[in-house]
Amino acid sequence: MFALCNANAGSDIELQTEAETIIQAERNAKQQRKAEIDAEIEVAVVEEEFHHKQGRRKVVLRRVNPLVKPQTVQANGEIEVAEILSANPDQKCEIPLVRLEMIQLNAKNYDDLYSEITFRDENTEFTIWTNIALNYLQEIDSFTFDNVRYDYFGFIDKISSELEQERVEKWIHKGHAYETRWKELPVVFSEEPEYVVITEEPESVPEKLYEQTTALLTHFLLEEENLRVAYLNRKMMSAARAKHSAENPETPEDSVMLFWPEKNSRYLENAQ
Repeated sequence: MFALCNANAGSDIELQTEAETIIQAERNAKQQRKAEIDAEIEVAVVEEEFHHKQGRRKVVLRRVNPLVKPQTVQANGEIEVAEILSANPDQKCEIPLVRLEMIQLNAKNYDDLYSEITFRDENTEFTIWTNIALNYLQEIDSFTFDNVRYDYFGFIDKISSELEQERVEKWIHKGHAYETRWKELPVVFSEEPEYVVITEEPESVPEKLYEQTTALLTHFLLEEENLRVAYLNRKMMSAARAKHSAENPETPEDSVMLFWPEKNSRYLENAQ
């Protein structure tokens, strides 16, 4: 994984140059790996070969004699564990245990003003509103909060009041009804970061919802600037890769796949 410089530092030209350097390094690594694969293909002893046309490319399946891979040194399975000692050599330090949890939720960001979160617990959905604009939620992969490691999976949908109004007018002009996705805040928040769970049965809300939502939003607020930079970098790299691909189109090449039966395989027995 490569990281570009901070989005606030350097000019657009410098950032673009760094993006091109990263893309070229990726391209070189890909070419090196291809050269290694081509070398394996060249020395393989072919027994049978099958061809399959796929658009402008041809897929070649070759049954070969088993390739001999370099032997790797296997560890003996014994692992030395170093003890962590405190100031008192006779007293071991206690390492806090980290619990693992998965957070699965989707969010809608309204005009970068506030967000609606859908939290799923088994077969039940809960709606959460917050005055935090979750612009860069998709940049979160995993994080640790209060001795719990969370793996996050979800989607963020950005909803613009201006675009929604244009769609309403467009469909009405065509004589069709359109249900806008835009929603107003159902509650009044203070100026501090807050969230509220919309439910008629507060006792039905699992404690896990509060724990995970608090952890996720706290992490988001603490890391918002880093998440913003990651988001801008990802968009820049995506645009740079698209530009590089357009300027350096790859020539379609045949795909060659090698296969061979394993020892004691019934296919090997049938072939003898």
